Amino acid sequence: MRLLRCMTLAGALLASLLPVHAQERSWRDPDRIVGRADADASGRWPVALLVLDGERRTLTIRARREQLGTLEGREWRAVDADALMSLERYGAPHLVEQKDFDNCLDELTWRRPLLAPPSDYIRPVRFELAHPDCQGPHCQEAATAWQIELNQSDGPDLPLGRLLPGLGRAQAERLVLYVASRGQGARVERLKELVQPSFRMIHWPAGAATRFPSLHVAMLEHYGEELGFAKLSVVERVEGSGPVGPSLWGRRWGATEGQRQALGLDGPSLRDHRLTRILLRLHPEDVVESLPVRPVTAGGVGSIIRFWALAPATAGVAACESRLQALHCEPACEERLKLLGERRPPYREMWGVPLGDDLASCKASCEAQKLAVPKLAERYYGTEAEARQQRGWQLVEELTGKPAAEWRKSGPSVQH
Repeated sequence: MRLLRCMTLAGALLASLLPVHAQERSWRDPDRIVGRADADASGRWPVALLVLDGERRTLTIRARREQLGTLEGREWRAVDADALMSLERYGAPHLVEQKDFDNCLDELTWRRPLLAPPSDYIRPVRFELAHPDCQGPHCQEAATAWQIELNQSDGPDLPLGRLLPGLGRAQAERLVLYVASRGQGARVERLKELVQPSFRMIHWPAGAATRFPSLHVAMLEHYGEELGFAKLSVVERVEGSGPVGPSLWGRRWGATEGQRQALGLDGPSLRDHRLTRILLRLHPEDVVESLPVRPVTAGGVGSIIRFWALAPATAGVAACESRLQALHCEPACEERLKLLGERRPPYREMWGVPLGDDLASCKASCEAQKLAVPKLAERYYGTEAEARQQRGWQLVEELTGKPAAEWRKSGPSVQH
């Protein structure tokens, strides 16, 4: 209860700074996903799921049959590849469109009412990818996944060299490995890991969405080169993908029962397991025969990384003036007060807001904003909006080591 009260106070305080209509839309409108760095879009990489359930270890791999090796006394069985790729489309890094700050006021900014219910924090998503769903020579092949049981004779580590004997032997190749385990997630021990905390707050320019998968790979490779990992097999990303079972808070993989069954994730013993997505880059000069995959019992791993594409606001100074004329403070404040009364917001009791002062306070705030907006809009639309996009492209150059002009070209993806 104490935690919930703190969250309610913090949320109410933050939300009081935002426009009322924008707030109402923010809880209901889906996030627009314009880029996704999944295995198919990035180059048709192999995808695997390792389920650690006590003594039982099950591995499912989306790969061509000729890529798979053998384990003594056991056979690969074909399973639903769509189930595994559904998990990958959910768990891969996403590029979410974010509207740039708009100085053009057309909605009343004043105190926000009660927080949305917990279910509204799980915002829906709408995929409108600005790049192809799949890139690579095998995109037209029918996807097949294969499953096998591991036993004690295989040792405690994942015998990668026997399972995928050709992967990363002739050239550097990637593998997406999901792990379902108890605890706070999973990690691969003994391999170098790219630690990239600053990547979480990147704001890409809007035009970067068309190249997001290639840009994401180039960013990882450039960072690895700077760390001296260019010829090593490394863990490029580790991120939590949420619980296997249902969860009230946060996003989770919306799998069907059939998909869970196909992947061996349907047992009651797995309800408290968590999914971790691990992106590996395997290099021929640093051959990996086995992967020591271990559950994380303390500290956990980061959540699914979302990057943000900054979409510039499209209004101009003339449009701002028109919108300001349409905003009438008194009826807007009356509408707001009505909404506050219906929702019975907790801050009246918490902060002791006098009821009689509300209308005057709201109108004063509204008129002050109307006076400030024209000058802000002129500065923003005249110089700042484009400058923010240019700074985004400069950031792309720094993170990938390639000129922005290459990324802005139309046609095939940048080679890396």
